[in-house]
Amino acid sequence: MAASKFFGDLSLFQIIVSVVALITGAYTFYKSFIERAKLVLYPGDQVGLVISQRQASYKFHLRCNLVNSSTKMATVHRLEGRIRSPNGAESTYTWHQFFQYVQGGHAAQKSTDTYPLSVP
Repeated sequence: MAASKFFGDLSLFQIIVSVVALITGAYTFYKSFIERAKLVLYPGDQVGLVISQRQASYKFHLRCNLVNSSTKMATVHRLEGRIRSPNGAESTYTWHQFFQYVQGGHAAQKSTDTYPLSVP
């Protein structure tokens, strides 16, 4: 009774089209304005620690992929890694440089300092 008053004299086809349009509009509104970016970091197959002459590590090399599974653009402003040693000491490494590998070898050279990284 209430549905017939709400939809009035619409045919069954018109009611179905109206409901589908309402659901599609609500889904589009959610994806466009409410949903946040879903950024996930997938680390590579190895982690590199650069050990200095004093047997301390000041650099941390991590190959990784950033994947965004939402429709929004994500921007990384800060990335930090924390490593805990077997004796319980914790070291913090802050992302602050980009490196690129030199052709024909395994040497890396600094390419740029960090900047906000957009992930579509």
